[in-house]
Amino acid sequence: MSRFNRLEQDRQTRLPYIIIAIKLNEGKFRTYKQIANFINNELNEFITVYQISKNILNVAVKENNRWITKPKCTSVIDVTYGYYDFLLKYLQPEDLVITSMRDAFRSRNLSEIAYKISKLDVSNVKDFESCFHDCQSSNIIDLSNWDMSNAQIVNDMFDYCRYRNISFKFGKFNWKNVIHAAYTFQNFTAESNLNEVAPYLFAENTNEISLSGLFEGCSQIYDANLSNWKITLPQYSSTTFAGSTFFGKLPEEIIKHKNILNGCVSNVTDSIYISGVNEVIVNCIKNGISLEIISKLISNVTLDDIRKVASKFALGIMKEST
Repeated sequence: MSRFNRLEQDRQTRLPYIIIAIKLNEGKFRTYKQIANFINNELNEFITVYQISKNILNVAVKENNRWITKPKCTSVIDVTYGYYDFLLKYLQPEDLVITSMRDAFRSRNLSEIAYKISKLDVSNVKDFESCFHDCQSSNIIDLSNWDMSNAQIVNDMFDYCRYRNISFKFGKFNWKNVIHAAYTFQNFTAESNLNEVAPYLFAENTNEISLSGLFEGCSQIYDANLSNWKITLPQYSSTTFAGSTFFGKLPEEIIKHKNILNGCVSNVTDSIYISGVNEVIVNCIKNGISLEIISKLISNVTLDDIRKVASKFALGIMKEST
């Protein structure tokens, strides 16, 4: 049995695909054959074009030492997630037409291509789910010029990006078309300017969105004024700020959903029910909020209580000052 026949036989066992297009231009690529030659010569360890006819590329990708086929790709090259960083090592951002960012850099080390990520054109992308999930980079990831106005799905986009593993510079993202934003910044502790740009995220969005887990465990949002958010919430939307350091302001319409504030530090209401208080205190201390201020923000929690929590988690006792 020929190699190509074996590839065709594997067609029913494909992995999920992300669409990535390489431009035909007056520069590096003028024909699909040139693209095919580039792939087969430069990327043959992971991906191969095994047939080309009338601008149709039959592409196979390698996952877990097994070739997976994706036949009849017309104007695009389809690859499984995790190849964005590989392609960007060989190509420039302007060579790519990106239509999806789902899992694009998931769990990858982006140190070598950080400067290229900042130049990607994502203006037509709708799906950003898990794009930067648990990523690492010794260089800052600058997304300040990303146009995300067409984004619809940002679930888990930055979740589990950790302090000291990676840092971000965010732009004033206009998420006016987003309809799915669950756990976007869950356990996000990476150094960033999130607190400064958060007010812009949903300033023009009037959709009904569940914000479950949006900032759950996030230590990079604290006194942001989100009162200009225009979104509406479904009847049940929980853990949005659970375990986070948020104590800023929210629109009255959102405050009505009291469960949305469970587990966070908040100054929007005096009668808020707090769950997961220990986690909240720890995140506040890590963010440099003084013990005295924490005691004022959380109902029924004394300075002695906070000292015990700080001692328990071996974080040390901060200076008590206003």
